[in-house]
Order: sequence, then C-alpha cells, then structure tokens
Amino acid sequence: MRTNHITRSLVRMVTAAGLAAVILGSALTPAQATSRWAVAASPAPGQPYQLVLEWGLRCLETPLESDGVDFLFQWPCHGGSHQGWTFEPVEPAAAGYFQIVSQYDEGCVTGLGAGGADVRNQPCRRTAGERKSRQEWRLSPVRDGYYEIVNRYTGLCIDILHGGDGSHAVQYGCHRGGNQLWALR
Repeated sequence: MRTNHITRSLVRMVTAAGLAAVILGSALTPAQATSRWAVAASPAPGQPYQLVLEWGLRCLETPLESDGVDFLFQWPCHGGSHQGWTFEPVEPAAAGYFQIVSQYDEGCVTGLGAGGADVRNQPCRRTAGERKSRQEWRLSPVRDGYYEIVNRYTGLCIDILHGGDGSHAVQYGCHRGGNQLWALR
C-alpha cells in the first residue's frame, strides 16, 4: 500500500517537472519546476524580454515583414526577435512609464483609442504629446511576477480577447484577469 503511494507521488513529481520543462523549453530540477518563470522585478533599459501572457503562456508578437502599423497578437513563445521587447524609460523616469520597443523593427507598442481598440506596433514617437502618450506604458504588479501593462493616455490594459494563437491584442479596462497579466521573461 505504502509503495503505491510513493510510486504515485514520484510519478506526479516527474510528470510535473517534465511538463514544466516542455512548457519552458528547458530541463528543470524539481525545485525549479515549481516556480512559473524567472521574472524581472523591473525591466532593465535595453534588455530584451518576452512578454508572456498568463492564460495560455503565449508571447506578445509583432508580425514579420512589419509595415509599422501591424496588429500585435499572441503566439507560442519561440524566442524570435519579433517576440523581443525592450523597455525604454520615459521622462521623468520616476513616473515609471516606458516605451515598449520591438527588437524586430524598433516600432513601439501603441494603444489606439478607447476600450476594445487595437494595440499595434507603430513608429516610436520621441516628442511629447497625445500620440507619444499612447505609446507610454507602466507595469502594475499584480501577483507571482505578473503585471498589468497600463497605457498612460487611456488608463487601459493590454488585453488578449479569449482565443488561441493569433488572437489580437486590444486595450480594455484593467480587471486583473489572466488575459491581461504578463510576465517578463
């Protein structure tokens, strides 16, 4: 009886560690398998990150061959430059806002309009004004290394409407749901 309990426990542990290794794309120790991600406490300027959505563990991506006004969407994480983002502080840095810049084409994550409006990759604005503030975002910590990404101009969060691969990013009222929570990996 006791042997069966120990065997089942070992199988569960090995299965959990193996599943975590498949999800994260690397071999992990059992202790590492219990944590979700190695996350950044605050993004370092110039350091590339993937933005990983809590629901589905997919990454924010800009399309290849970007024309500068592309819809951002979620896609399985693979480490390509079109899933790499840097966080460039906006003056005054103490305010905690960043422009989120694509490694692929140096475009900025841009919030367009009110709730439900698209989030796109557009040329970065470097001067003050309404258009630039649509490209300014802050990370609002929620839990377990996950953040809401909040737009300065609209006060709305980057949201992925329910769906799978290719689902577009939009702005929506912040509600701390898994379709708005992002880890920096």
